[in-house]
Amino acid sequence: VQARKIDQRSRYLESINKEWTEEEKSIYYLSGTLYDLVNNFDSSYIDYNRAKESGLKNPFLNLDLWSMGVKARRDVSSIKVPNSYKKFKNNREEKKMAEVIIFINNGWSPVKTPHKYNGDIPVYISRITSNDYFKVKVNRIDKGRTFSFLDIDKTAKNNLEKKFSYYRNRSFAKFLTTEALLLPTGIGAGGVLLRGGLHSREKADFRSWSMMPREVQMIKFYASPGQNNIVVKGLDGVVAGEFDLRLKKGQRKVLFIDHKH
Repeated sequence: VQARKIDQRSRYLESINKEWTEEEKSIYYLSGTLYDLVNNFDSSYIDYNRAKESGLKNPFLNLDLWSMGVKARRDVSSIKVPNSYKKFKNNREEKKMAEVIIFINNGWSPVKTPHKYNGDIPVYISRITSNDYFKVKVNRIDKGRTFSFLDIDKTAKNNLEKKFSYYRNRSFAKFLTTEALLLPTGIGAGGVLLRGGLHSREKADFRSWSMMPREVQMIKFYASPGQNNIVVKGLDGVVAGEFDLRLKKGQRKVLFIDHKH
């Protein structure tokens, strides 16, 4: 159900945007992952393929697309993946292992501040985070590092830029001035209307962004069945998450970490 909701949302975003947004790219990959988790291989392949068409930079995308293509009986001859991965999948070695997927909320969303040239138009300023990525170890064995799955900081700024770009457009400014002169109280009334409209719309928008992390990071890896100690540590040396899990053959485990440092 959640996969279908996300899929519908991604297609709606695609319909209203002429260019692929970072949000769309990541949403297609996420819906592909959710379809994969419930063994809907064909829908998973379709959304992974859309993510690839969008230009999403994701180290797991080709691997996932190829894997779903094989399971959905699609032509995967043009998808480039390492031979070792093909061998691992073709020999069904994955059935003997457990797959772990970790999502990490990293840092805090940007801070609102007035534009330095026009106080009625807000801008977002990034907040510094001490971790560009996280390292993952399972039973003290290195499993690699996370990557940025969705840069919310960048998405928020782009969203705000598009939202207020037309207010900075000269033709709109000319139109506003002309219309304001026709009002009983002149330009002052137009300024108040504009300021009030900008403030109310921006205030609602900021509330939604302010509750979010700077970015969402992600990693996928395989682990042996049995008892596993999983440690996720940031570049600042702080342990973001530690899990003691008993994994089973063929199990797929999704973990979430909230690390807003």
